Amino acid sequence: MTKATEIKKLRSKKEVIPSFNGSENYSNKSVVKTAITKDKAGNTGSLKMQHSLDVSGRIEELRLIENGWLDGDGLAMDKEGLNWFSKSFEENFSPELPRPYIFPLPDGGIQMEWNNTKYSANLELNLVDKKAEYYCITKQTKEIYEEDLDFNDKTTWITLNELLKILL
Repeated sequence: MTKATEIKKLRSKKEVIPSFNGSENYSNKSVVKTAITKDKAGNTGSLKMQHSLDVSGRIEELRLIENGWLDGDGLAMDKEGLNWFSKSFEENFSPELPRPYIFPLPDGGIQMEWNNTKYSANLELNLVDKKAEYYCITKQTKEIYEEDLDFNDKTTWITLNELLKILL
């Protein structure tokens, strides 16, 4: 059974509450996380989900998150914000750059991560106001670069693409 089939089954039968406190296995192509599932009777189980760097597929998984996903806290991602992000990312993110790992934030936003041997870059994005905090850490010197970004201005994607060129 494929992961997509497993997710479709969960959508029809269970409420999925991703718990990103579980084990994480990173590779250059995927991340494996454990999602805690709860059926209508309140019984819990788990499902290991492998997240490729397919941004649109990951956004579809994030749509399943509901309020309370983080030990009773944690807000669901704004559906309109996810629609905007998915479309805007595909239209504006440079195809030359590595795709990010994407994770939910407790406040309903998303965090994107890029890593290589020299740098670790992160972007925390509020899906409602489309504002973000970008930071990049040089792994050897621990030097940090930070910048606030406003994606209400479409040219901000150009800025982000330029900032991430350091990863190439």
